Amino acid sequence: MCSSDLRLQYPKKLEGEGVVLKLLNSSAHSAPLAKIKYSKGIFHIPAFKGMVEAQKINFENNKLEKGNILKLKDIPTKIEIYCIESRPGDGGKFIKSGGNSATITKIIEKDVYVLMPSKKEKKFHGNCRAIIGVAAGAGR
Repeated sequence: MCSSDLRLQYPKKLEGEGVVLKLLNSSAHSAPLAKIKYSKGIFHIPAFKGMVEAQKINFENNKLEKGNILKLKDIPTKIEIYCIESRPGDGGKFIKSGGNSATITKIIEKDVYVLMPSKKEKKFHGNCRAIIGVAAGAGR
């Protein structure tokens, strides 16, 4: 399978933790890709700045460490995030290009407001997930 054929999204249901199996360089993507293994299979995401092979990534323990995939409502304000879901469970649609990130600005009840790289604020449902950190590949 060619790296341009990969679906860069995480599964609908993630539990526990995963391990970075391999970092891949793809000419079709602006960010390096990470191959992640978890209890139910393998998926690919854009790598974050500073990611290393064999690194553990948590999906549900609410630890604020780079690479963890958490619900927006569980991430405090002023934290950089990328690969944000547009709807809960869609696997991440926003901010996947190299060197980009967004910042959570405020949380009001079930809504989370995120300052996008375009400097526009966008509202997301609190159950949408995102990856903590900045997408790698800023110098490409």
